[in-house]
Amino acid sequence: MLHRCSDRTARRRVTALLLSAVLVTACSGNGLDDAARSTTTDDDVIGRDRALPIASDSLGGWKAPELEWSGCTGERGFECATLTVPLDWDDVDGDTIDLALGRDQASGDRIGALVTNPGGPGGSGLDFLFSQPFDETLSSRFDIVSWDPRGVGRSTAFDCERHVDDFLANDPDPDTDAEQEAIDEDAETVADDCATASPGLAANVGTDSVARDLEAIRMALGEDQLTYMGFSYGTLIGLRYLALFPTTARAVASARRRSTWARRTTVSPTSRAPSLIVTVVVPVMPTPRLPYLLSE
Repeated sequence: MLHRCSDRTARRRVTALLLSAVLVTACSGNGLDDAARSTTTDDDVIGRDRALPIASDSLGGWKAPELEWSGCTGERGFECATLTVPLDWDDVDGDTIDLALGRDQASGDRIGALVTNPGGPGGSGLDFLFSQPFDETLSSRFDIVSWDPRGVGRSTAFDCERHVDDFLANDPDPDTDAEQEAIDEDAETVADDCATASPGLAANVGTDSVARDLEAIRMALGEDQLTYMGFSYGTLIGLRYLALFPTTARAVASARRRSTWARRTTVSPTSRAPSLIVTVVVPVMPTPRLPYLLSE
């Protein structure tokens, strides 16, 4: 069953956020300049003393179905599809859930697919996609793909909003113990509602499950390696993906606003993973610096 997309047509630009990007490339010839390499210190190296986890190359034997793309209702120029994945990635033959995917096909010389997540947790990747978040620097070279994560929006989602308004009515900046207790109690009520309404889903919405969904999306798209950009909480999804699937990442960019330049980090080669380069680019500047992401 195809998940239909919403009628929201708001268009916003977040190209500036690309400038605070962590770019990870799984090849040594990524064009990283000498100045960037020279800033790496022993303290910056991740994985020199410990190997990354071995990647599961088959998701427990799960095979990706062929995606059936069609136009998204109310959103011109976009395509939507549904990807069915296991509810529990430790039981790939058990219950399943649906992930709602969307894409905006590349307008120029295509490199591949760029999968993106806006963060949250709980942010709608489809709403983010429909806002056309990237300028032609990326949209001309990549199919821009996003999805509503498990538990969210048009994907198999929680139905436990009965007490959400009570929770949101609390003072978001509690000044007294009583105000804090009210927030805690209402938050617990909402969590209990979700666990009662969807116990299986509640037990399987962690970041590692979402990272495995991301690998399933890569496979369903037919991409040999993943190109990914995450914002806010979406950066953690990217990091967990790298830990679980270090050999299938082409480039992983994690974007956030920062006020100072962050250090650049090299992940040294190990027997289990290729050489990976992590570059943090901040602060926000007028034009994107994306040569590593665009490098073929």
